[in-house]
Amino acid sequence: MRIRWKEFSKVGNPVEVCRQVFTKVCTSKFCQGDNKTGWSADFDWIFTNGENWVKVYEGNYDNKPIVVGQNKGSAAQGQQKTRVEKAIDTFNEVEQWIHGTNSNTPGDSTPDCQ
Repeated sequence: MRIRWKEFSKVGNPVEVCRQVFTKVCTSKFCQGDNKTGWSADFDWIFTNGENWVKVYEGNYDNKPIVVGQNKGSAAQGQQKTRVEKAIDTFNEVEQWIHGTNSNTPGDSTPDCQ
């Protein structure tokens, strides 16, 4: 995360860059499993190397406009809101932890990321 944080800093405010990356992943149908294999992006995929988050940030996985005649439904669509909410909650928790404004239990300085 430290390496990615430095990379985020080169693009802009690292908190905002990270927030945009999470938001884009959570709202991307492709990243949420609406693809041929059912694959979905996870935290490790985003941050394991310095390329995936850049692709997400630049919009490579943004939803494409729907063309008439395409299937509008997806198996992951019903779960997307829950996953988006969880990701945003986790991000907010990490942000509070970074700024030292939240501690889950006395003496515990790590976020409760599940």
